[in-house]
Amino acid sequence: AEPSAVWVATSSGRVLELSPKDNRVLGGVDAGGPLGFNQTIAVGAGAVWLADPFDEQVVRIDPESRQVLARIPAGAATTLAATRDAVWVVSSIGLLRVDPAKDRVVASTTDPDLRRTRLVAAGAGTVWTAGWNTIARIDPDLVAP
Repeated sequence: AEPSAVWVATSSGRVLELSPKDNRVLGGVDAGGPLGFNQTIAVGAGAVWLADPFDEQVVRIDPESRQVLARIPAGAATTLAATRDAVWVVSSIGLLRVDPAKDRVVASTTDPDLRRTRLVAAGAGTVWTAGWNTIARIDPDLVAP
């Protein structure tokens, strides 16, 4: 995998690695689609992560081999963000924390205020969620098993 590669998902279920240097496709992964249009990709914790809402899972892809390493049950996952030690997922279950060392959901919160969450971002020890009219800052230590 190219270190500066860009990863994109197609509605047919393919995840493509693109070179930003010359705008060409370097390779692809069959993630098991169709995925629809309501999913996101994040790169972090040594992997490429795909929210797959139709199959109610998060897909972990190895960027070197371009192989699916894990399919993690996560409800209808629609958006995610990856850090070095966690993947944060917004799904029909709530806000989830996936442990990349274990390839499983290790914590979740079903806080009613997060029901309308549409986006998630993580970094600098904080998780941010956004809905149509709200932004929330979440202490990751409070999202407990």
